[in-house]
Amino acid sequence: MENLLQRIIGKCCHLFHIIAAKFFPVKGKVLMCHWVGDEALEDECEPFRISVAQCKRLLLSLKSKNTLRLENWEHPDDFYALTIDDVPENFYHNAYPLLKEYGIPFTLFVNVSLLDKEGFITKKQLLEMSRCELCSIGSHGVNHGEYALLKKEEALSDLKESKRVLEQ
Repeated sequence: MENLLQRIIGKCCHLFHIIAAKFFPVKGKVLMCHWVGDEALEDECEPFRISVAQCKRLLLSLKSKNTLRLENWEHPDDFYALTIDDVPENFYHNAYPLLKEYGIPFTLFVNVSLLDKEGFITKKQLLEMSRCELCSIGSHGVNHGEYALLKKEEALSDLKESKRVLEQ
């Protein structure tokens, strides 16, 4: 029940951000992905899921655009940044080789509690990708919680622990 409530709150927060963004000038576009693969998903409504063919088309279109790692977003007026949340293992096998082939920068938001878990990247894969000049790594926390639901101290503690683990 708690997981369902968190998902509902998460979807509401996402919808709020979509609506609120309409009131601000566009500086750039951040494209977020959770899943790159042709395998069946338990949740068929996953909005951030793309097939390998869709990924190839997206990356081909990004080759001609000002695409950058998210950490560099403040400089250009118009840009595209590709981010991947949670980093499932299918990203490593399906999208990472294409990103290197096409020279597209990307940012991984890693949830450290998912590292080495079935269906997600391993620490060894993360280390390999971190050495790629196209890749930057950001924290997606330790417990994959909704920070809006946490006390400030809990959220900061989660982020600090995630940063510590990622830096190791």
